[in-house]
Amino acid sequence: MHGDGAESTGSHPSDISAAGILKVCEGPITPLSCLDKDCTPCPRASSCPSHHFWAGLQSVISDYLSAISLDNLKNSDFITSEHPHCL
Repeated sequence: MHGDGAESTGSHPSDISAAGILKVCEGPITPLSCLDKDCTPCPRASSCPSHHFWAGLQSVISDYLSAISLDNLKNSDFITSEHPHCL
């Protein structure tokens, strides 16, 4: 029988977030590379008319993915009133 993958990390599934999984598998979770803190800052960020929009979207995505654990995903219990957009 195969484990759930968390045992190889030494972490409990409730301590592993969807954000952490995606970061390891896909890299930074940003809608635009200029929002990635590891990239060279965009020289136009302060005057970009859409920068705040994209930064806000990144914050919402990050908060949502950080709130969902591997345990939640395994048990499909992330669909709650706290996350109604998952219904």
